[in-house]
Amino acid sequence: MPTRDLCATDLRVWWFKEMVSCLIGCHGDVQFLSLLESDKTVGATLVDYLDNKNGMLAEMPAVIFYDANSCDQNTNGGDVIDLKMCILEIPQDLTYAHVVYFIPNYSHSIPAVSSQSETKVLMGELFEYGTIPGNSLKALENLLTHVYLPLFQAGAVASQTEHNNLVSSKQPSRAVSSLSLHSFSGGEAIQSQISSEMLSGSTRRVVRDDLVMNVRKFLSQINHTIQQVEGEIKLQLPDIPNMGNGPLQRDSHTIERVERCVVSWTESIQSVMTTCKEKDRTGSGPLGEIEYWKERNGIISSMWEQIKLSQVDVCLDLLRSVSSSSLVGFDSAKSELGKMYVEAKDNVRFLMTLERHFKNITAGKSFVLIKDSIPPMMNALRMVWIISRHFNRDEQMVPLMERIAWQLAQKVQATLNIKFLFQNRSPQTLVTVKQLTTDAKDTLELWYSSYMEVRAKIENSGRDARWEFDRTKLFRVSNYMSGICEDIHTLAQTMEDFFNIFGDDLKAVTGESKNIDKVRSKVNNLVTPFELVRFDIFDPNKQSDWQSLMSSFQTNVEQMEQQAVQFIDESFRTLRSSEGAFDLLQKYQNIGSRGAITDTLMKKFGEILSQFEKELDTINQLFISRRAAPPIYKSFPKVAGAIHWSRSLFEKIKHAVLKFQAMKDLIDSERGRVARDKYLVIARSMREYEDSLYHGWVENQELHLASYLKRTILRTAELELTTERPEVSSPGEDRLFHSVLADQSESNGFVPLAPSETFLVNFASELNEIIQETKYLEQLGYNIPELARNVSLQEDSYIKYRDGLDKCVRRYNQLIYSLPEAEYILLEERVRILQKIIRPGCKRHNWNSLAISDYINRCQEGLSTFESFVTQVMKSSDEIGMRVWT
Repeated sequence: MPTRDLCATDLRVWWFKEMVSCLIGCHGDVQFLSLLESDKTVGATLVDYLDNKNGMLAEMPAVIFYDANSCDQNTNGGDVIDLKMCILEIPQDLTYAHVVYFIPNYSHSIPAVSSQSETKVLMGELFEYGTIPGNSLKALENLLTHVYLPLFQAGAVASQTEHNNLVSSKQPSRAVSSLSLHSFSGGEAIQSQISSEMLSGSTRRVVRDDLVMNVRKFLSQINHTIQQVEGEIKLQLPDIPNMGNGPLQRDSHTIERVERCVVSWTESIQSVMTTCKEKDRTGSGPLGEIEYWKERNGIISSMWEQIKLSQVDVCLDLLRSVSSSSLVGFDSAKSELGKMYVEAKDNVRFLMTLERHFKNITAGKSFVLIKDSIPPMMNALRMVWIISRHFNRDEQMVPLMERIAWQLAQKVQATLNIKFLFQNRSPQTLVTVKQLTTDAKDTLELWYSSYMEVRAKIENSGRDARWEFDRTKLFRVSNYMSGICEDIHTLAQTMEDFFNIFGDDLKAVTGESKNIDKVRSKVNNLVTPFELVRFDIFDPNKQSDWQSLMSSFQTNVEQMEQQAVQFIDESFRTLRSSEGAFDLLQKYQNIGSRGAITDTLMKKFGEILSQFEKELDTINQLFISRRAAPPIYKSFPKVAGAIHWSRSLFEKIKHAVLKFQAMKDLIDSERGRVARDKYLVIARSMREYEDSLYHGWVENQELHLASYLKRTILRTAELELTTERPEVSSPGEDRLFHSVLADQSESNGFVPLAPSETFLVNFASELNEIIQETKYLEQLGYNIPELARNVSLQEDSYIKYRDGLDKCVRRYNQLIYSLPEAEYILLEERVRILQKIIRPGCKRHNWNSLAISDYINRCQEGLSTFESFVTQVMKSSDEIGMRVWT
């Protein structure tokens, strides 16, 4: 397919042509078409790449276009472009080439669209692209130094995250760097949202600090590599035969050539020295000082090593032998370079002993680490001051200490950002703020005290130069910031004090939920003016503005204290619970709070005793009015239920008294003695009431329990007429007899002839009551008589016997009452035999018997035998009836 047809039919290829033309310039579109024409595989490879043929996009390799004429370091390429393309295999000689790259962020086939505008949008979202105009190492250094590192240090992204609590990126972001780097992020990746469960603010700061530290390390390595690769200034040696094989010939031609070289060497040395003197330190922190001297040492060392070459010495010996005037400038430059070399080398050696401490205060994850680093750092600075030949002067040491002070101030300022510090007013946040401000203040004060301590050691030694540094430069900002930290701590402490008082406990005691919520809202608003400040609170020049803000805060706090005292006075007049109020006051005693409010609360113990006396009267009145017929829980028996009710009333007043006794001054006061005496009177009356109920129950069960157990397990009920029901001893037995009689009457259509007797279970309902009372009274701590305890332990057995007997009786009555008159007369003998089996339950067996289980088994066997006879007779009766009918 012709090249122009490919760009026309596949707009994706057309988009590459347009972008290459825009980024590489100099008729890039023409060169792009020429590339497609000269190498037919380029267009096919590019289309296969876009179509993800053979999975080419799986690892998302970059597409690179480069000018082959710019690959040589010593040429600038000129105006003629020799455009080349590579995808999977990148040539090794592109370090200095002018490159345009396209990085996909989509690992599937890229669809073709029908219009150029749609193609621009689609391809712009699916590719990140940019240009590197030669020297890729230098380009990377500039990008990190001027774009990414400032962004990371400023923490713009992190600050925005802290403010919004959520970062969401839905649109492609476009950024242009100083290297003409254009970045388009899109496709599936840009549609994702950052999870709402984001890292906490402190964790983000730690991660960001680590990132900045690692970027600095990487940048230092890049700088060192650049210096090694291309930063050296090469000293050009004279092109003389047999150079280095002995002394040079002293002919005019050789001397002239050597002199020209020495002059160029002098210029090179002066150029290096000028570059080093003009080079600025990067950043304002102490690590910038170390990087400055390391870089300076690298540059100077490279030149110094060349000057020390044997070929250079041969040339210099020749010129000295002829007293050449060109040596004057060279010797002067060399001498100065030597001093700079010794200074740089010495400074790097001593500053490296401080690097670990500087890293800790720059990227330390907590103030604890920074505080641990300050004393050994100051001692290390003292050693540098004593031993170093260059950092033993004020003009060297003071700027270094200023950098340390600046770094400490930046650390505190970044951590205590007043705009976001109180964003969440939770109790845990206030505790964290207090801890942070305390640590920050201690760190700043330790910086000053460590300096003064080391300074005193130097003075006391009497041997070394004293530290007479300008303290205003070193400590004016840090000392001021220490005061600001204390003020912020006061803000957090004040809010915590108010929240401790006006919390859920006070709501429960006073019942003033709405009013307490209003007070808490006012407390939250105390720090709002601080969050809206438009000046740097740590700037000493803004001291008057900060003091004005704090003065306004103190005024608001005093007004709130007065309102709080008034609110507490009104609320404690209508207390809900004396016990809850007492717990609340004790809590305030333990945790501490605002002075005026705490004093007011401590005066409320008298009102608590008044409330307690009211509660005693209420409980006593309730006890007296309901003691005759107390409310009993559904599952409780009568006596145990009444005792439990009495004890529950007693527990309500007992808890409060036990807590009052912990405060001896309160219970021994006149009002306390009155309340205690009233409590004792009520407690005694309740105790007497419980004892009377218990003893009455014991007497009753001892009088009747034995007789209940001696009852026979069954009893008979005599009947005269068919429709007459026997007398029953319990509602259950009455319902049983009635249901059997009714069922048989309805099913057979007639009223059967009743036998002379019927059987009923003879279990006293009082036994159930005794068993239940025994269990509950024992749980209440009473001593239970032996017989009652034994009966209670056999409850399961009694239930089993009663159920078995009940089934036998029901089955017997059902069989007997189902028989018509003729069948009954026919089976009368069998009925007598069955009654003979059952009748011992009405005579011999009582509830103390050990053979009740055997008796029940015999009854069931007899009933089964009788039932089989009944079935057979009823079947024969039905057959006879059918024959008579037919």
